[in-house]
Amino acid sequence: MDFVNFLISIVILGVAIQFGELWIVLGAAAILIVASKDIKASVLYIITIGSLYFINSTGLKEYWLFALLGLIVLGYLMGLG
Repeated sequence: MDFVNFLISIVILGVAIQFGELWIVLGAAAILIVASKDIKASVLYIITIGSLYFINSTGLKEYWLFALLGLIVLGYLMGLG
């Protein structure tokens, strides 16, 4: 998987979670997990969705930028970049 595709998918999932559209998140996550060719990308998508939902549900919305930067670093360290 390409690192740019991962960044675009993080933004799409983040916007869908922010708007509270669960069906978009589930549909996009299902497509992304099925389309990914390695297990690292699938695990990273599950971590991404879990962390974005955690930040949105606990009221830590002012830390969205730090979460996105952390996910970008995690994706780069896992070898997607």
